[in-house]
Amino acid sequence: PILVDQNRFNNSELDKVKKNIVFIGDIYGTKDGTNILVEAFKKVHSNIPDQKLILIGDISNNVLFNQFKIRYLNDEIKDKVVFTGFIHKEKVSSFLNEARVLALARPANKQAEAGFPTKLGEYLATGSPVICTKVGDIPDYLFDKVNAFMAEPGSIDSFAEKILFVYQNPEFSKKVGLEGKKLVYKEFNYLYQSEKLIAFFKENKKY
Repeated sequence: PILVDQNRFNNSELDKVKKNIVFIGDIYGTKDGTNILVEAFKKVHSNIPDQKLILIGDISNNVLFNQFKIRYLNDEIKDKVVFTGFIHKEKVSSFLNEARVLALARPANKQAEAGFPTKLGEYLATGSPVICTKVGDIPDYLFDKVNAFMAEPGSIDSFAEKILFVYQNPEFSKKVGLEGKKLVYKEFNYLYQSEKLIAFFKENKKY
């Protein structure tokens, strides 16, 4: 599986008041479903008026960026959706650690058929609730309301429902987030996986 440097997220203060929904990845394209995430946020923003949607990613292409804003942002949410642009990875850790919710609305497409996104492992390492979709290898590791919140790929309504559930059930959501962190410290831990490899080589050294 993917490997995560969980030391980047050891400074996450679980008792600190966290705010906002945070996403990192491709802003304009269909790879990460940013459009689905924004549309889901439109549906729920009035229920969480003190929260913003923070989108971290490259916005240097002015044409595509303006097209995205015109198509998906309206007057109701334009001041609640924050585009950070490209930021250094150390600052990324801070954004992720301080997020109330971490989101990835990746749709079911050819690119998503296989693999587990590295960013999703980093989301989980923070211990905050993670909302994602059931695509690729993600359902092999993550289970709805166990160690993450799983929405149906391509469904704005499903993703919006998960966002509302997390905010309406803060204590339960925190427990689910911590279960996601436990997963990272085992399955996505380089020390744990190294031990498995060493054991495999010892067992098969005659070959």
